[in-house]
Amino acid sequence: MNSLFRKDLSDFKPYEAEVNNCQVILNANESFINIEKQLEEEIINVIKDIKINRYPDPTGEKLRKVYGYYSGADKEKIMIGNGSDELISIVCNTFVNSGDKIVKLNPDFSMYKIYGVLHGAEVLEYDLNEDFTLDIDDFINFVNNEKPKVVFVSVPNNPTGGIVKKADILKLITSVNSIVVIDEAYFEFYGNTVIDEIDNYDNLIILRTASKIGLAALRLGFLITNSALLMEIYKVKPPYNVNSITQEIGALIYENKQVIEDNISRILREKSSLQISLLSLSERINFKIYPSGTNFILIEIEEAEELYEYLKDEGVSVRFFGKGRLENCIRITVGNSDENRILLEAINKFLGDK
Repeated sequence: MNSLFRKDLSDFKPYEAEVNNCQVILNANESFINIEKQLEEEIINVIKDIKINRYPDPTGEKLRKVYGYYSGADKEKIMIGNGSDELISIVCNTFVNSGDKIVKLNPDFSMYKIYGVLHGAEVLEYDLNEDFTLDIDDFINFVNNEKPKVVFVSVPNNPTGGIVKKADILKLITSVNSIVVIDEAYFEFYGNTVIDEIDNYDNLIILRTASKIGLAALRLGFLITNSALLMEIYKVKPPYNVNSITQEIGALIYENKQVIEDNISRILREKSSLQISLLSLSERINFKIYPSGTNFILIEIEEAEELYEYLKDEGVSVRFFGKGRLENCIRITVGNSDENRILLEAINKFLGDK
């Protein structure tokens, strides 16, 4: 049987999502706000009308129209996906042949590399600066030397929280002969976008997700690009990739733009408070807090693994990386005021033992 397995995947390690039994879950960049409780009656009503004996709308016409209004993009330039993860896979499947190169930053979202490898690509990683900033001119030179089919860049960056200025993004797009995928998963927290540029460049693709605004369980993502690229991408999209329940609830949520904006404002207020408290704690022991345009905060501390285990024992789950550029880093998702208080009390206790 082993002779039937792909030899190029013999050493491949799949992405393993952590099973979490902690009281306070701050490891996955989810929203702490239960948006379905805010719109519970409306959600129940739309679910009741779904004909579950019928296939879902293959293109998500209603959802694309609503998201187009929400995002400012033409609905004809939008594709829906089963999370942005599926859309990353679809992009690779569209443009990448076995042996082709793709480029991602290091560190950046791990799924770019995973799907690249699964599609037979040679995945090249460009190291961010020591402070996790990007030297755009050197990066452009790297891309032009390697000549990849696709370049992936998350803005803001996951897991660092860092940003790339719009001018630098446009410089990248115009300077390379590659498909450039700008992943705006954390757009709602950052506020800046290149979605208004999709018709100005023939190699630009934008990804968005519903997971960070409180819909992580739905698995819903969006791809926005120009008509020519979208026509190619539709060639490999599965016909019924987003189920009817996700489409209807997604459309309902995005129709309630004010609810989303109010929730984002609340998360950003909690983030500001958490940053101030972490900064105060960092004065007791030397750890670094990186600037963040997202709903999470990355800290670097020499005792990262020890702190991670301590927090887990205290019932608080955060993201510990433990290797590579992020060896001594912990990523903390912004929680509600009670969750952040429990986290800070646990960190304070940990520092008290030092």
